Amino acid sequence: MAHLFGFMTRCRDDQLPREQVERILESMKRNLLPITGRKAVLVTQHACSTGVGLGVLGDDSCFAINEEAAPEPSLHSAAMVAGNPLSLDRAGSPSHVLRTTEAVPSLLDSWDGKFAAARFCARKRELILARDAMGQKPLFLLSTPRVAIFATAIKAFFTSEVVGFLGGIDVCQANRRGLAQYLSFQLTLGETTLFRHVQRLRPGWVYRLSSDVERAEGASYRSTKRNEGSPVSGAELQAAILASVKDHLPSQGKLLVLVSGGLDSSTVAGGVRHHGFSNVVSMTGYFGEGPEFDERPFARLAAVGDHQEVLITADDFGHRLEETIHALDQPMAGPGSVSQLCVARAVDPAVSVVFTGEGGDELFGGYARLLMCYHLSQGRSRSEIQKLLTPLGDYRLLLSRIGNEPGPESVVEDYLSILLRSPDRDSVFSPDFLRTLDLSGARDDARAEIMRSSSSPDLFDRILEFERCSLLPILLELDDLLLSAVGVAGVCPLLSRRVVAAARGISSRDHFEGRAGLKPMLRLAAEGLLPGAVLNRQDKKGFPLPLQQWAGTTLRKHFEEILLGRAARERGIFDPKAVVRLLDGEKPYSRVLWGALSLEIWFRKMEAMGLSRSS
Repeated sequence: MAHLFGFMTRCRDDQLPREQVERILESMKRNLLPITGRKAVLVTQHACSTGVGLGVLGDDSCFAINEEAAPEPSLHSAAMVAGNPLSLDRAGSPSHVLRTTEAVPSLLDSWDGKFAAARFCARKRELILARDAMGQKPLFLLSTPRVAIFATAIKAFFTSEVVGFLGGIDVCQANRRGLAQYLSFQLTLGETTLFRHVQRLRPGWVYRLSSDVERAEGASYRSTKRNEGSPVSGAELQAAILASVKDHLPSQGKLLVLVSGGLDSSTVAGGVRHHGFSNVVSMTGYFGEGPEFDERPFARLAAVGDHQEVLITADDFGHRLEETIHALDQPMAGPGSVSQLCVARAVDPAVSVVFTGEGGDELFGGYARLLMCYHLSQGRSRSEIQKLLTPLGDYRLLLSRIGNEPGPESVVEDYLSILLRSPDRDSVFSPDFLRTLDLSGARDDARAEIMRSSSSPDLFDRILEFERCSLLPILLELDDLLLSAVGVAGVCPLLSRRVVAAARGISSRDHFEGRAGLKPMLRLAAEGLLPGAVLNRQDKKGFPLPLQQWAGTTLRKHFEEILLGRAARERGIFDPKAVVRLLDGEKPYSRVLWGALSLEIWFRKMEAMGLSRSS
C-alpha cells in the first residue's frame, strides 16, 4: 500500500525553517505508517525552506514531484498498480505529465490504474493534486488562506505538529452538513466529509492551489459520455475483462482473490483461472447463523487455488467494530465493512495483492434499486416492477418507499427515496440533535450530485453515472483503507479503462431488458468462465450479516454500552427509549442501528483527539 502526504504554504513570504517542515512531514508519516503495510518504506520526502513538503510512503500507486528539489525532476516513486507498472498507453511518463500542466487533463485520463498524485511548481507557487478516474485511491485536502495540507488518509491531519501549524483551526470539528448526509445515506457526498475543514477530492479531477485563490480550483478530466457505435458484445466484454485480469497479475508474491459467491468476484476468479495463474488462493467469509448468511456453497464453485473460509462470529464483530471505524477515519457504508476487516485480518502474510470484484454492480446495473428506477423511467407500473423483483425476494419491500404516482418525471425523487438508508432515523436520534441538522438539505445535495454527474438529458442515465462517479468511490475508499490496515494492496480488475469503456458502450436497455435477472451483459461475458450455478444465480444480496440477531442476543450488552452508556447519554444525540426499541428489532433494509453505532464510536474517537461536545 502507498500513501501520499504533504503541504504548501500559500504565500511566497510565508517561509518556514526546514526543520519545522521536516517535523510536520514526520508527524504525518507517523500517523500513516500503521496503515501502509508490513514492509512500509519511505519512498521519497522533500522538505523545502520555502514552506513546501511532499512525501510518499509505501511501494505503489502514489507519487510526488517537487520541482524545487531538482531542476529536472525525476519520478521518485514509480507509479505502480499491484506490483505492475501503471499503464500509460502513449501518454509518456508521470513525470512528464505532471510537468506539462496544460496537458494534464487529457493525459491523466489515459492512465489506467489506481493513483494519487501531487506536483509542486516553485515558479508559479502552484500545487497540483489529482486522483484516478474511478476513485480507487482516496485523497483529502485541508485548505486555509495560509496553508494547504493533503493526504490519502484523513488520520494524517491528526497530529500536534499539524494542529499547531494550522494555528487555531479545530481539525476534528464535525461537519453538520456531512452529518445530515450520513444520517440519510450513510455516506457523505461529493467533496463533503464528516470533518468541517476537510475536503474529499473528487475522483477523475485535477485540483490547482496557489496563492491567488483561496479555495482549490478543480476540473474534471474524466469523460462520462456513453460510447457510441456498435453495441458491445459479450465476447468483447469478456476479452476486456480477461486482459485486465492478466495486466494486474502480480509479478511477485501471492495473489488472493476475495470470492463472495456472486457474479462480480467470481468472474474475476474465473479470469485468473483462465490465465492459469498458479500462485493464488481464494477466500470467503461467512456467518454461522443460517444459510441466508452463508455464501460458501457458491464461493466454493468459483474458488481458485487453495480456498480458505473465514467464520465471522458475533465476538469477532464486536471486537473489530471500533477498529473498523478507526481504520476508516469516518463512518461510511454499511456493517459489512466490519466483516470485510475480519476477513482481511485473516490474509496470509505471503499475499501481496488482493483482487476484488468491486465495480461490477455500478458498471453493469447490479442493484435492485437501479432495476426499479429504470422501469419507472420507462413508465412501468408497480405491479410490473414487482414481478421483475420476485427472484430478489425482500427487495420488493423497497417499492413501498416510492411515490403514489411513479413515472419518468419523478424517477430521481423515487431513486432518492429508495437510496435512503435510514427512513426511520427520526425514531432513534433525539429531536434536539436532529434540529441542528438540515436533513432535507441532504436530499437536495444528493439531487444536485445526480444532476451534475452527467450531461445526458435522460434522468436515468444521470442516476447510473451518479452510482459510478459518487457512490462507487465511497466503497473503493472503504476497501483501500481497510486493506491498508492489514498492509496489502487491493486491485479491482473490473475497473480498468478498457472494461469501463466497454460498460459505457452498453445501453440502459441492454442492462435491464431482454434477459432475466440483474447484470445480464456481465453474465454473457462470464460464459465459459464460471459454473452454471454461479453464472445463473439470481438471489445474491451483497454481504448480509445477522446484525439484528446479534443485537437481540449475543451483542445486546455491548451495543447497550455504546448507545446507552454514560458517554452517549451525556452527548444527548439519542432517545434512550427509542434505542431500546431499535435493539429489540429493526425494519428490513433499514440501517439505523448501524448508523447509530458508527456515529457514537466516531464521536468518542473525536473527543479523545480534542473535539468538544459542543462542536
